[in-house]
Amino acid sequence: MSSEQNLELTPTAVEGHGNTPAAWALVTLVMLGTLVGTVAFDRGSMVWIIIGVAIILLGGVVGGILKAAGYGKLGSRLKSHH
Repeated sequence: MSSEQNLELTPTAVEGHGNTPAAWALVTLVMLGTLVGTVAFDRGSMVWIIIGVAIILLGGVVGGILKAAGYGKLGSRLKSHH
C-alpha cells in the first residue's frame, strides 16, 4: 500500500541571503574574533580576549563600510542583484 503525497518544498535559504562580500567579510571577522577570544579565555589572557572583541567589532565596521560602498544586498557594485 502506497499513498502518494504532493509535497511542496520550500527553499532552505532566502534568495541572496548573506551572499555578498559585505556579509562574508562580517561573518569571517566575527568568527575569527570569536575564535581568538575563546582560545584567549581558555588560556586566561585578558589582552587576547580584548583583541578578540576588537576583531568582532572591526567585523561590524568593515561589513557596514562594504555595504555602504555598494557591496551589500542590492548593492550597486554587484553584478547580479539577488
